[in-house]
Amino acid sequence: MRKWEALNKHPNIYVYETKKGKRYGIRRGFVNSENKRDEFTKSGFKDWRTADLVLKDFELKLGTGELGPVSHRSMTVDTALERMAEYKEIRGVWKKSTKKNTMNYYNRYLKDQFGSRKLADITRIEYESHLSSLVKANLAHTTIHTINGIMQSIMNYAERNDVIQKNMLKSMDINGGKAAKEQKLEKADFDHWMATAKEMYSKYIISLLEVASLGERRGELLGLRFKDLQFFTENDTEFCKISWNVSRTPEQLEGGSLKNAGSVRQNYVSGKIVGYLRYAVKYSKLAYENKDITPSDADFIFINPDTAKGYHPSQINRLFNKISKKSGVSVNPHLLRHYFATQALNNPNVSDIEVMHWLGHKNIQMTASYTRDTKDASIALYQNVQRDFKVIDGTKQEKNNGTA
Repeated sequence: MRKWEALNKHPNIYVYETKKGKRYGIRRGFVNSENKRDEFTKSGFKDWRTADLVLKDFELKLGTGELGPVSHRSMTVDTALERMAEYKEIRGVWKKSTKKNTMNYYNRYLKDQFGSRKLADITRIEYESHLSSLVKANLAHTTIHTINGIMQSIMNYAERNDVIQKNMLKSMDINGGKAAKEQKLEKADFDHWMATAKEMYSKYIISLLEVASLGERRGELLGLRFKDLQFFTENDTEFCKISWNVSRTPEQLEGGSLKNAGSVRQNYVSGKIVGYLRYAVKYSKLAYENKDITPSDADFIFINPDTAKGYHPSQINRLFNKISKKSGVSVNPHLLRHYFATQALNNPNVSDIEVMHWLGHKNIQMTASYTRDTKDASIALYQNVQRDFKVIDGTKQEKNNGTA
């Protein structure tokens, strides 16, 4: 064990030797809220000034009570998650749905094993063993990544707030797990699915499905209001400007904010979709009036005519399931979002940035992750590349310079 020597004129700061030279550390004793002796320790600083800044930050938190009502050394994973959730909710980082999903995963896959354990006592070996057990249980690879992501968030939060000295579970290798079901839809299958829907349902429901195929999230579709549509004509072509501002989810049936700031956006459409939007507006206003309700601009467009209330998100999923069952093509609302992204990104005249803004993604990497290798995409790619070449006597040659 390295020998720590007290640094003159700097109480609670120590210096020690490593193979890479001098390093500085902190040892600061204090009495915790349980009236027991405790110690704040942190090391690895390259200079004493950085160590002093961290020490002063700790002492400030200690003096203002930010360290919380329990001893750091006795803080459990349950308690850390509770504090992290409170922190993220207050600052608007987490929506209610985010917290709900996180807690569902945590309670199902982490709580029994680690919930009552002290953060500092969890070893890398036992956590690796737990991840391996999830692989053996044949969980999807993506599900295991999500579970690990929650645990890493808890440990990182604890490290940032000096609850633990270091997150010892970082950079876990996750190998194995069941491959996630491919979110893939060919154009012919989509056309068949939509044709089946038209045999089963009214034009109002078809209007909902046509709008759903624009690539918005389910909550955004259900949150569409009369004032979010602006019809106009330009160069003898009718357009509709669609503003996505509100999301209706199981947790926020009356409407709430969108997933992130980039999700607030406008899409412009023309062609048959404009007709479907006009029809949906006319039909839903009549449905409101049939229930003796005068619709306002802030009312939702896609409603259950029997109640004049917005469709519950689960009703939309049941609608998709019925069509899928009869058509033999499995489609869910989010798959249509993937389908739109794939079709758009495989169009050589459309840029990735344009698709990113249309879908309301925060970054281009997220948009790229929505694309899928479909037969249509493969054919389109080959045909676009082929245009730059010509074939002479069975030999492929570049179009521009004629070289092999």
